[in-house]
Amino acid sequence: GAGCPDERRQLDRIKVAVPDATVAELMTTIVSDYVTSKDFNLTEQLNAGSDLPTLLIGDENGLEVSRLSMAKMDNRTAMRALFNGQVAFALTRQRLTKKQVVEALGFSVKDISDVVHEEIIGLDAVDFVVSDNSSVDVMDMNAINAILSGQITNWSELGGANAPVELHSLSQSVG
Repeated sequence: GAGCPDERRQLDRIKVAVPDATVAELMTTIVSDYVTSKDFNLTEQLNAGSDLPTLLIGDENGLEVSRLSMAKMDNRTAMRALFNGQVAFALTRQRLTKKQVVEALGFSVKDISDVVHEEIIGLDAVDFVVSDNSSVDVMDMNAINAILSGQITNWSELGGANAPVELHSLSQSVG
């Protein structure tokens, strides 16, 4: 009757806003690592017309306990969906500015940390490509940090030839 508890298994349904399929892959990797650590199972369900999977999480008996779906959204749309309760959380490629949060909310805030909790969960990888003709065989992390910070600008500072270090990277506006 109405007073009896519902004994059916509860299924968590979680929706996450992501900017693109690459970030969805990151989300899948994070969830996969977590699920594996709990001895649960993960199944990726591909949806027609979308490059974003739905992640089905099963317990040790193979029974589904959670379903995580992802929706592709730009930052502004993701913030609106987050504040309206349409998504549980949003992944973005960069930190949100106060202006972006205010635009998404539709009202002013003094400190965005009052309405948004940000957690950095990943950073872009950095690849170092050095010519086969380079006389520098080994670089430690201190040398790499010094190159990236501009403290080392010539290979001779690392025991190599007298030649400038040239850094090639994406601009900040790329996102």
